[in-house]
Amino acid sequence: MKKEHHGMVTRSQAKKDPRKRPLDEKQLRLAVKEKALIAKEKQLRGKEKALKEYYDDENKKLNDQRQQLVVDNDDSEQQCIMCKVHSNAHEQKDKATKGNKTQQLDRNKKEEELTAAQLIKEKELNSLKSTLDEQQKQAKDKELGQKEEAIKTQQLAKENELKQREEQLRVEQEKLSKQQVLPGKVILQKLNKTNLRYQEGQVNHHSIARIIFTHYSCLPVAEAFHNTEAEGFPRDYATFQEIYVYPDEMTGTAINRVIANFSESITTEYRFHDCYLCSILRQGFLREWIGKRDESDFGPGFYSAESSVLSHEYAKRAQRDGNFVILVCKVATGHIQVLRQLQRSRTCPDKGYHSVCGQLPESDEERETVVYREDAIVPVGVVVYNWFDIWHQVRT
Repeated sequence: MKKEHHGMVTRSQAKKDPRKRPLDEKQLRLAVKEKALIAKEKQLRGKEKALKEYYDDENKKLNDQRQQLVVDNDDSEQQCIMCKVHSNAHEQKDKATKGNKTQQLDRNKKEEELTAAQLIKEKELNSLKSTLDEQQKQAKDKELGQKEEAIKTQQLAKENELKQREEQLRVEQEKLSKQQVLPGKVILQKLNKTNLRYQEGQVNHHSIARIIFTHYSCLPVAEAFHNTEAEGFPRDYATFQEIYVYPDEMTGTAINRVIANFSESITTEYRFHDCYLCSILRQGFLREWIGKRDESDFGPGFYSAESSVLSHEYAKRAQRDGNFVILVCKVATGHIQVLRQLQRSRTCPDKGYHSVCGQLPESDEERETVVYREDAIVPVGVVVYNWFDIWHQVRT
């Protein structure tokens, strides 16, 4: 007998016939139900066979009885009884056959219903797949549109920033052209010697000179304000009041682009030939020269101060003309670490910091900023001065 595969497709059959594909989970459930029905049909067939055997045995017994009746010369009544028995057996057999036909019809009907339900489910799955594909396509298109808008916004912001920077450079160049100062030229201004009393303190200004570098890559560098209209003093008296430095964002730049070239007359007058100051202005600060003379409070580094008084404490007179010199620098401090105790063995700030601010409890106003990298500090100006009795505090 051939084995029937109801609803199941093997791999070999699927390869031979491309229309036959492995069923999904729901189709497998239907196939399992169909297998159950087939098993029930087999059981019914077995029962039918058993009944047939039983009827055959009964017929055999009846035949034996009939033969016995013939031998015993039974009368016609016994023959009638045998006929009735046979007729009853035939009736029962007909009933069983009708029942089997009814079951077969019911099974065929159920198979048709299962096939229709399977087709409906397949249609629903196809419609869901098409809906999901469309939604995914719309989401991707929306995401791409948002990315394009963000890129356009960033490009516009960068263009606006560039325009603003160009405008700032243009304004600065216009200011320079009005002042008739070319990029890289040194401005030198000398104030007359004065002798005055200021808030009960004697300040003797011997010679105050201001040198400001106006190189285009580091403008605005500095401005020196001097008060010529102090209360109670004539206009020709002058007090050196304050120096304000306007630092712009510094991300590291070459020293030769920031420091202007000295003219022959200025280097001659202020003795800038072959000195440490000239080397710093032309080459920048070098780490190899740190800590050569004395020990530092917060380790070997580049020190700068907010107060010019504190800077003056480290300044030394020139041997020839006796002038003092203070450098005006731009310092990229970044994330500052505040230290309130001396740490002479320190060589760099802690992790997460870029510079150190030394602020000792006994001198809250005298704060020092220390950077440990050469590209974090750039000299942008020089203040040359000379006085004998410093009483008035000069703030930078």
